[in-house]
Amino acid sequence: MSLLQTLKAAGQRAFAIDWNNTDGSPSSSIDSISGSKKRRTVSGQVTSLDDQIKDRDRKSIVLTSRNVTQNFELAAWAIRKHLDFTSSFSFSVKSGIPSFDLELSEFIGRASRPENFDSAGKHSLARTLRIAESMRCLDGDIFLMKLRTGRIQAIEGDRVKTPEERRDAGDFNADRTFNGVETSFSGRHLRYAVHNRSRGGGLTFDRWIPARNIFAHGFYTRFDQIRGVSPIVAALGRFQDVYEGFDYAHQLGKLSNLFGLVLTRDAAENGLGALTSSDADGDGEDDTHSVKLSNRPMVLDLDPGEDAKFLENKTPAFEFQQFSDTMIAVALKALDIPFSFYNESFTNFFGSKAALTQYLISARAKRADNSDLLRRWTIWRIGVGILDGSLTIPREFDSLEDVPFKWNANGVPWLDPRDIRGDIDAVKAGLKTRSEVRHERFGDEWSDVAEKLAEEESLIDELGLSVTMDNSSAAQVVEVDNQEE
Repeated sequence: MSLLQTLKAAGQRAFAIDWNNTDGSPSSSIDSISGSKKRRTVSGQVTSLDDQIKDRDRKSIVLTSRNVTQNFELAAWAIRKHLDFTSSFSFSVKSGIPSFDLELSEFIGRASRPENFDSAGKHSLARTLRIAESMRCLDGDIFLMKLRTGRIQAIEGDRVKTPEERRDAGDFNADRTFNGVETSFSGRHLRYAVHNRSRGGGLTFDRWIPARNIFAHGFYTRFDQIRGVSPIVAALGRFQDVYEGFDYAHQLGKLSNLFGLVLTRDAAENGLGALTSSDADGDGEDDTHSVKLSNRPMVLDLDPGEDAKFLENKTPAFEFQQFSDTMIAVALKALDIPFSFYNESFTNFFGSKAALTQYLISARAKRADNSDLLRRWTIWRIGVGILDGSLTIPREFDSLEDVPFKWNANGVPWLDPRDIRGDIDAVKAGLKTRSEVRHERFGDEWSDVAEKLAEEESLIDELGLSVTMDNSSAAQVVEVDNQEE
């Protein structure tokens, strides 16, 4: 048998690889269908996501995600950067009835304050939304309970789980209860098993809360899914590896710096037979080599023929840095965050702008989830305001759903003066409206800006001021060279 045949046979025995289908069995040209031996074949049954990730698994995910973000700066930054683009909104209402618009805006503003929004009086609506989105990223979902006072009580995702003791939880349908959520046959949420935290850790069952009293906010990717699962789950292992790799490289660097010094002494006899020695202090003995490191001297008395020098240490190695960057880039993809957000020098201006544009497209769906949560809260809060007499709805609206309010996501300002010119040209060409530009760049309404401009012009005339805006100078500003080498 030739060497090539021997290696081929050994590979088939070691890795069960049959590249040429020598066994003669029929196979599909699609490896994932035919179960090709070139890669691991996935086996098992197709089940619901809630059967794959049960209470114990959810607990492990929550512990891992919180530990990673609490200890690794990069993971915590990725969450914060995600929140910057997805969890900041402003309220606006344009009903055509100015007095009602003002009344409703002021009502929502008061209801959004910490003392009026949070059951504990600590968090405003804006901060609660940011924390809720953060917990959705870490735990998969979060629940906000409605109170009769119009306030909200947040329930973190790990506090909702299937009761362990049936005698404490009462009667419930175990076959239709998934990770603490009892559902109907069609999968509609009916009620949630909420637990309280015990001192020192652990959870104890508290009560069942009807679904009508809960705002559920989570990540959902399948129709049969009951509990939310964050996309960051796929990156948790990667974040942990990078975190540990950074620590190991740091420790190795410390170690090499501590032991990176070697001294040199000539041989006792040189090539001509003469002896070399040094006695600078005149004590009759050869000098030793003293090196001061930190606040203590290190004395190295070397034998003839030994040498000493500073060692050049390449820790961390360039290959390690490259691989770490690749791992980081892959991990950030779990939240669709471009690598250029992490390393601003990674690309040029136009590459960064393209990455931002693509990221904003991916952020739309996440913003829509948060906007829908705000919409549901607003309708409920208006209803509470009507019941307690703090708000009156005009007769023009048949239901609360007809009130024309919106929650606008905060925009991204212009990165380059040429973007301003592009928006102006788009408005002139009828490709964009002024309102669209304001939404995209600032997240507010152009009509509000127009009203403010009218007020400013009126005030200028009233005070008799002379304010000149030279359009020609503004045109010169846009001629900025941003070419990259």
